[in-house]
This record gives sequence, structure tokens and C-alpha cells, in this order.
Amino acid sequence: MVKLRTPKNIRTLKKGDRFTEFYSYWLYIIKTTKKYIWTISAAAPCEFPKDGEIKKMTRQEFVEKYGWLYLVDRGNCVLGWIRNK
Repeated sequence: MVKLRTPKNIRTLKKGDRFTEFYSYWLYIIKTTKKYIWTISAAAPCEFPKDGEIKKMTRQEFVEKYGWLYLVDRGNCVLGWIRNK
């Protein structure tokens, strides 16, 4: 796992990134633009996208709110998760 608050990770946030807090809370990035990030998150046990809550925020808001999470992996398939909610 990688700590999110490194400058490189903050600059390179992208769709499919998955974050956790000790495997009890999960968050995926499901869409990004230069200014905004859409996320879907849920507490374990959960099934995505069904159990997730979608939020839209600026990149800075994301770092301020979720900077304590750990980046678990990248490149997860989140295709259609916004539409399926």
C-alpha cells in the first residue's frame, strides 16, 4: 500500500485508483477531470457499485477529505459505475 499524501500520487490520481482504510472502508475514483474527481465509497462488507455512495469534489477537496487513505492499487475497471447508481 502507498500513502496518498505524496505529491506524485496526488497529481496522478486517475479513474480506477482504489483506496482503503485498513480494509474496513473502500473508495474508488470513478471519473476525473483536471479540476474534479468523482468517487464511490462504502464501508465493508460491501459490493461495488451497488453499495457505494458517489461524490463529486475538487482535487484539493479530495486530498483534504481523504488524504489519510492508502492507495491499494490502480487500473481497476469502474466502467459504468456512475450510470448504475
